[in-house]
Amino acid sequence: MALLSILFIIHSISSYNFVKYILKLKNAKAIMKVNDDSAILTTRLNIFYGVPILLDSLIIAFNTGSLYECNNIILITVMIFAMKTIQPFYQMNHLVFHILLLFQTIFLCQSNLFVNK
Repeated sequence: MALLSILFIIHSISSYNFVKYILKLKNAKAIMKVNDDSAILTTRLNIFYGVPILLDSLIIAFNTGSLYECNNIILITVMIFAMKTIQPFYQMNHLVFHILLLFQTIFLCQSNLFVNK
């Protein structure tokens, strides 16, 4: 229960800072395009939504009890972060992101099946 409380607090803080930063950019009249790769504006946004996801994935991975499931979850999480950072598929990045999310969902369901056996 304590772990869930800590994760809730981390998600709340991250969401608050995300919205606060977006409003700060809006009030400063900063222009950020849809596919803007400007590291100056997007680095903080990537941190605000990336850290809670990373923590959730690590907690799930290390609480499965199976090395195979743990490796699957860590590998797919690293692939998602690498794909979002490097963007190797140009205009198809969004499609590949959703395919990786599908695989992550499959691995999470498999880890849930393993834990509940």
